[in-house]
Amino acid sequence: MPYEKLPIGGAKNEILSWANHEFSIEEQSMLRNVSRLPCLFKHVALMPDAHLGKGSMVGSVVATKEAMIPATVGVDIGCGMMAVKTPFKSGILDGKLKELRLKIEEAIPVGFNAYQESVDESSYWDGWKDFNELHQGVRDRKAKAMKQLGTLGGGNHFIEVCLDTENAVWLMLHSGSRNIGKELAERHITTAKSLWRLNELPAPDLAYFIQGTAEFAAYWKDLKWAQTYAMKNREIMMTRLLRVFTRCSIIVRSFVRNSRSTAITTTSRWKSTMAKKFSSRARAQSTRPRVCTASSPARWARNRSSCKGVAWLRVSTRVRTGRDERCRVARPSELLAKLISRGKRKVSNVVKTKACWMKFPALTKTSSR
Repeated sequence: MPYEKLPIGGAKNEILSWANHEFSIEEQSMLRNVSRLPCLFKHVALMPDAHLGKGSMVGSVVATKEAMIPATVGVDIGCGMMAVKTPFKSGILDGKLKELRLKIEEAIPVGFNAYQESVDESSYWDGWKDFNELHQGVRDRKAKAMKQLGTLGGGNHFIEVCLDTENAVWLMLHSGSRNIGKELAERHITTAKSLWRLNELPAPDLAYFIQGTAEFAAYWKDLKWAQTYAMKNREIMMTRLLRVFTRCSIIVRSFVRNSRSTAITTTSRWKSTMAKKFSSRARAQSTRPRVCTASSPARWARNRSSCKGVAWLRVSTRVRTGRDERCRVARPSELLAKLISRGKRKVSNVVKTKACWMKFPALTKTSSR
């Protein structure tokens, strides 16, 4: 995709734009300020959706040398998207969109709303063991953070049932680290501002931490925690969204393929390039767990290399293991939901469906005897 070098007067480093729209005077001033930062690495890059933000442009990539700018990372730490491709075409939604929307709104709180009590996935999340090590100013926010884990929020966050170019149905959502991420960011931005005199920076919101300082280490630790919280938030919502979708719209049948994709739109990492360390914003990640079908287990046995680390699970109320033990398994409406939360794990259950055989990550079994 072509880009252009923006001719902004007073800019100290290059500003490269992949956007196809003009920028306002205020936006140009913001870009000029960022380009004059002494910690900037090479240039500023603008993505197609770049627009006005706090300190720097939303939709910009600002790499820095041995420094981190909290306001540039943003107040919605870990903001990103998650999508699941279903095996169904648009016809499965005919006459069911209103019901589906209402059920989604019942299952997932939106805006400033939260759960009355934290959901199980939140209560048992491992991240809470590190909560008391976060910034002192947020340590009394744990109860609120637990109730908000698995909620959408407001602003540009959304849940969407959409179609691709082949008319396949996708479930998609966009959210971040909720209020706890915002409060962590604001406290570290305030700390960063206190370390600089106003005449030492192009703009107060561009105050930054220098690598090797205690303030830098504290922000980096809290940043990683908030990013993990944001990812868990999306996983819980997607699990609930899949459950609503399967109950409201479909009966699970020959499941040809399921794909999960995630993208983190606001994140920070360290990399080493030419012996220089720098942080980078707006990195994308994607994962696609394999879920396949075959006419019989024997067919898969002949191609064992293609199905390592997966299991056969029946979309039913019964499972047969290799030792011929009868066990219960989650209802079909919960099957896809558990797929999202389990990821790729090695298991050994073997079962059969009416229409086809399917590979899924293992579900927790409970003896029926």
